[in-house]
Amino acid sequence: MLFQCEDIGRHNALDKAIGYALRHNIDLKKCVVYSSGRIPTDMAIKAIRAGIPVLASKASPSAEAVAMAKEYHLTLICAARRDRMKLFTGNNPTE
Repeated sequence: MLFQCEDIGRHNALDKAIGYALRHNIDLKKCVVYSSGRIPTDMAIKAIRAGIPVLASKASPSAEAVAMAKEYHLTLICAARRDRMKLFTGNNPTE
């Protein structure tokens, strides 16, 4: 784990993680970001714009976030538990 943060809003926490990576020259293309909250469209957009390839959460994503992830090749790992998860990916060129 390179960085961990908390904030009252999950969007702010993601901004802090991205800012930390930028300030410390961490290549976000090699990172996975984990959030404890739901993944809405705007969180998926932030991850896509930052170049993060995998966004994981213990919660479920919105349908719009799944569609965006497929379109922009962002992998979503959601409802992540110790023994199971839901995987949404747009890396399949036949989709």
